[in-house]
Amino acid sequence: GGGGDFFNPARSGAVDVTASSPASRGGTSPTDVASDTFNRTNFAGPARNPRTGETEGGWWRVDLGPNKSLRCDYYAARRNGESEGQPRCFVLEGSADGENWWTLRRHSGDDALATPGVWGAWPVPPPGSGRSCRYLRVRLTENTGIDGEVSGWRLRLSNLEFYGVLSTRKS
Repeated sequence: GGGGDFFNPARSGAVDVTASSPASRGGTSPTDVASDTFNRTNFAGPARNPRTGETEGGWWRVDLGPNKSLRCDYYAARRNGESEGQPRCFVLEGSADGENWWTLRRHSGDDALATPGVWGAWPVPPPGSGRSCRYLRVRLTENTGIDGEVSGWRLRLSNLEFYGVLSTRKS
């Protein structure tokens, strides 16, 4: 286990956090997702499927770097403080290359994040928990808005945490 004071791994350069919407867009702060600070309006905006051109759910992605991988056993997410847009249908995905993704855990109708600002935490069941991932991504799979509004594809999360066995390769 680790020890010492908390530091933001995205701000220190230990990991790279990106979102489906640009960081320059108001409301999207990738470094806040990796922090211990509550961000009331943080979200990842809708994504555009490059093959179909259709609007899809927003996502947050964490890149551990070229020499690290995580066998994720558990993860936690904190909903932002907005009253609308409860994420109920989403997936945790892993990847070795950032292009090819596999599902680690799927949520359908999950009410753990029903209240703004609340934390939800979930185990990652086998076989997902046995796979090492350089990249981890939480992606919205169902629109949360009324009548399919584009803003309903925002993944409204303040913070993400991943737990498991971290491996480091010497370069």
